[in-house]
Amino acid sequence: MWADAALLVAGADGARHGGMVLEAASHGVPALAVAQDAHLDHVVPGTTGQLVASGSSARLVGQLTARMTQDSFGLRSMGTSALVRLRNLYDSGMAGRRLLSLYV
Repeated sequence: MWADAALLVAGADGARHGGMVLEAASHGVPALAVAQDAHLDHVVPGTTGQLVASGSSARLVGQLTARMTQDSFGLRSMGTSALVRLRNLYDSGMAGRRLLSLYV
């Protein structure tokens, strides 16, 4: 699934733990996420993805998604930055245990 992904669009439902943003980062995929909870810790605006205000309209999210996906170099740069940041902040075993704990 992640091999063909260019961008993760993450809503408020996963913001408490940020698991999807972390999983995307582990595959070099940047995120466009709602600016709340764990997303504030995991997404560095302009570096590993972008944040949108909670309650933003679907139109705004669509416009930002279109703008981000039109810049393939920017997406690759943010994805690489997300992966490097994740690897520097978490060892792989800890990140895997954290993600697993969210589902069990």
